[in-house]
Amino acid sequence: MLTFTEKTTILKSFLEDVGHSDTDCFKTDILFYFQDFDPLDSKLSFLNDLDFEEEIIDWVNHIISMIVLKQEEEEEDIFGEFVDWSHLY
Repeated sequence: MLTFTEKTTILKSFLEDVGHSDTDCFKTDILFYFQDFDPLDSKLSFLNDLDFEEEIIDWVNHIISMIVLKQEEEEEDIFGEFVDWSHLY
């Protein structure tokens, strides 16, 4: 089982490892959200429920997936608002 400090280190390292994927930019956003990774920050309390490195990485990937899905929904709403799709039906 990992210590809280180890968990924050894993989380921060994974978020800092930005590649060339389109979704990797969201890692930077998440990294910015947590800022200094202070162990007393309640935003990091979710780490208490995670015991392994894989769970931490899966958590980040799940959050990124949720961001992408939300973004896609918003894009659909925006296009629907400005484009008349009725001629396609």
